[in-house]
Amino acid sequence: MYLDDINIGPQVGIEEAELISGLSIFPNPGNEQININFGINQQKKLTIKIYNVLGELIESKTDSYQAGDQTINISTKNYPNGYYTITVNCDEQYTTQPLIINH
Repeated sequence: MYLDDINIGPQVGIEEAELISGLSIFPNPGNEQININFGINQQKKLTIKIYNVLGELIESKTDSYQAGDQTINISTKNYPNGYYTITVNCDEQYTTQPLIINH
């Protein structure tokens, strides 16, 4: 399309692929243990962080994971009842999901 001799065309560039996909937490509400499921498209080092409702870091876990679907088990038996946020970081991408603990 031309507008006053300015060409507005399709975008040119490389679209960055999403590294982390399909983050889910179950059971939610959780009790003694939760499972964190997600997929990654290549082998990467990931950091999983769990924050309480005040924004305080409760737990952090960093590990390398192979490409594909992942399931991580986390014990929550010592967590007080309440609302939490789980964040999965990979390079500069992150995804976040809420979690409720109810013993």
